[in-house]
Amino acid sequence: MKKTKIFLSALVALSILAIITLSVCADPEHSVKYELTGPANTIAKTIRYTNESGKEDELTNINIPWSKTITVKGKIVGVGFIAMGLSGNGTYTAKIYVNGTQQAANTSTTSNAAVSYTIQ
Repeated sequence: MKKTKIFLSALVALSILAIITLSVCADPEHSVKYELTGPANTIAKTIRYTNESGKEDELTNINIPWSKTITVKGKIVGVGFIAMGLSGNGTYTAKIYVNGTQQAANTSTTSNAAVSYTIQ
């Protein structure tokens, strides 16, 4: 009986430790929003952005303004996007929001706009 109580106590302690370890080590989720603004009636020939898997996705002939929201997991995650071949003259602003807060921005007056950010 005494051995059973010791075994059960040890089992409970190990279970609690495992739950604590899993909750501490679990990769946090982050909502990432990419946003590109610029002159009305302009088009980006290509937009490349970091997707949910950390790989690059490509879109073509995208109307400006443009935005895309993804969910990423990880303690340190690099995200970013680039818009190329912007059709109009003017100022373009690329922004990244993480969990609703703007974390990075870049303004360009050329035919390309890019921004990146590392979530830590």
